[in-house]
Amino acid sequence: MKNRKLYTTRPNVISFLYFLTIYISIIILGRFNKKKKILDFGAGLGYLKKINLKLKNPSKIVNYDKIKYLSEVTKWEKVKFDTFVFCQSAYMLSKKELNDVLKKMRKNNLKAEIIVAMSTQSFFNKLISQLLGHGDAYSGLKLKPKDEELVFFKKCKLIKKFNFLFLYKVYLFNFK
Repeated sequence: MKNRKLYTTRPNVISFLYFLTIYISIIILGRFNKKKKILDFGAGLGYLKKINLKLKNPSKIVNYDKIKYLSEVTKWEKVKFDTFVFCQSAYMLSKKELNDVLKKMRKNNLKAEIIVAMSTQSFFNKLISQLLGHGDAYSGLKLKPKDEELVFFKKCKLIKKFNFLFLYKVYLFNFK
């Protein structure tokens, strides 16, 4: 269930498996087995970092979230990163906010990779969310998947794409 104050999802056992497939997809696609400095933008409870640490990958993930106490860095714009990750978090931003964030990322990190994991928000996603007790999973969203994709495709060049059973997509981009 989503904590209404935090806008983060605390998965149950079954939904954790769904999120685990997303995190593993991000780790593989982003080659986190190489030494990199990664910003998890909208990290929430920091599961991506926890899983990466369990895998003993040399990449270092820094958590950033608009909820201050979930963040490890306050001024992410001032730090140089090799990779930025948006794991089901970009749709919490408006189109203008996402464009502004990408502009700031590009300014200091022109050669950085961007990994975007997004739910397709399909009927099946919504049905499964309800059945697993996450009926509020899509509350607070400011962007639909198509709009989110359009922003990234306008600002970035697609390197790779992974689609998992039409439930979610994971993209690897570079800045144009």
